[in-house]
Amino acid sequence: MSRPNRWTGFALLACLALSILALGSSMSSGQGPAAKPAIWEYKSIWFSPTNKPPEDLNAEGKQGWELVSVAEADQFHHVIAVFKRAKP
Repeated sequence: MSRPNRWTGFALLACLALSILALGSSMSSGQGPAAKPAIWEYKSIWFSPTNKPPEDLNAEGKQGWELVSVAEADQFHHVIAVFKRAKP
């Protein structure tokens, strides 16, 4: 039988030490298991040029809705606002 090279032992010891360090750093990060992704609900509101959207948008925000997008909806300058919020 051949005797293992001393560098082989050193390499194995280094791999073991790095594995222990990697495992320890991932456990001590305090992050714990990955958080469950949020499930969103969406809604849209149409505004005409005569509406006062800021007041309406603020009311939606007070109910937990977050404005995601605003776009002109048609040739009459109606605007559509898209909102989302996390489902309870």
